[in-house]
Formats: sequence, structure tokens, C-alpha cells
Amino acid sequence: MLEGVKAALAKWKSTLLWIGLPFTIAPLIAGAVGVMVLLDVEQTGYLAQTQFGQLYTAMARWNPFSSAFVFNFGLIGTVMIATELHRTAVAAKESKKGMKQKKLEAKQAAKGEAKGKKDGGSKEGKRLAKKDS
Repeated sequence: MLEGVKAALAKWKSTLLWIGLPFTIAPLIAGAVGVMVLLDVEQTGYLAQTQFGQLYTAMARWNPFSSAFVFNFGLIGTVMIATELHRTAVAAKESKKGMKQKKLEAKQAAKGEAKGKKDGGSKEGKRLAKKDS
């Protein structure tokens, strides 16, 4: 029962992480392109002359740290989400492996019980029965 709840929560967590990934990749790309705009000091390049380049330059003039905030938010967020997605995938794989192992053990135990009944019980069971009588 508890494993089912954990699996459902892991699935939702994974889904939310996949939804959030584009929201961190976009600032990462915007920050990287913005750094390219800021490195063009003479503002002669194609990117610097676009609307994005003009607005990014104005934003950097207004607050010089904003460029670092945008890029770092994207970078840190993307790395964090990618790490969590990897951990979720590894946990799901381990959970599947554990469930397969439990099923295999239960199957082997059921075979052992069926074989014991067919043979008239195990040797240990016969020995204990003789001791009691």
C-alpha cells in the first residue's frame, strides 16, 4: 500500500519537474544570449541591434546584477531539476527491481510450499513430528 503511494508521488513529482524544466531553460538561454549582447561593447553586432539586445542592454544599465540573476537562475534551476529528474528515475528503477525481487521470492516460496506438501512435508517437519509423538 505504502509503495503504491510512494510510486504515485514520485510520478507526480517527475511530471511537475518536466513541466518546470522549460521555465528554467528559457532564462538560461536568455541570459547566455544577453551576455553575448553585453560583450558586444560597440553594439554593432546583429544581436545588439535587435529589440532583445536593446532591452537587455537597458536592463543591464538599470541594474548591472540583473544579467547575472537571469543567467544564474536559469543555470541553477536547470541543474537542480535535471538532478532531481535523474534521482527520480534511479529511484523508480530501483523500486521496480525491488518489486521484481519480492515477486520472485514469493513465487519461489510458493513453489517450495507446494513441493513440501507433495512430498508429504519437509524432512525437518517429519523430524519434529516424530519428536512430538
